[in-house]
Amino acid sequence: GGGESQGGRYLLGFERTTPRGGGAIQWEHFDAGYRPLAWRPQEVRPRDQLTAGAGIPLGRRVAVSVNYVRQTSWNGPPFETASALLTTTLPGGFSLSAYLGDSLAGRGMTGGLSLTRALGVRSSFSAQTARTEDGRRTSSIGATRSPPVGPGWGWRVRASNTPTQRFAA
Repeated sequence: GGGESQGGRYLLGFERTTPRGGGAIQWEHFDAGYRPLAWRPQEVRPRDQLTAGAGIPLGRRVAVSVNYVRQTSWNGPPFETASALLTTTLPGGFSLSAYLGDSLAGRGMTGGLSLTRALGVRSSFSAQTARTEDGRRTSSIGATRSPPVGPGWGWRVRASNTPTQRFAA
């Protein structure tokens, strides 16, 4: 790690959910001496972060949400992102999501599609494809089984065309 942690992390948030939609806003502040667990010296250290989001159902099978994040740091440039997500349920237990995001700093847009299917209560299968800010396309496929509430095991396996994440288990 990067030495001992000194300094605090402070969080204030509000959330409201109703059958007609919901929203949340959260502010975090990190003291100059704060170091997260397993922090490495070359990592950007956040200073303040504001996160806001809202979502509404559009009928029985479709939901839309928008999100905004602004972060300043102690040792790096600030950034802002905005994104929108549209999710719909499909026949056969599938769920399809599409998202579009913008860094708000002129670095380019991101976007992607994700297809997910539940395989019982704790297991799922998913496939994703996305376009990064620099125009690269990434794709992955995987399966997950969450651990039970009590003792037990879970697992995850994933394959991707991203060079640093070809296979994960």
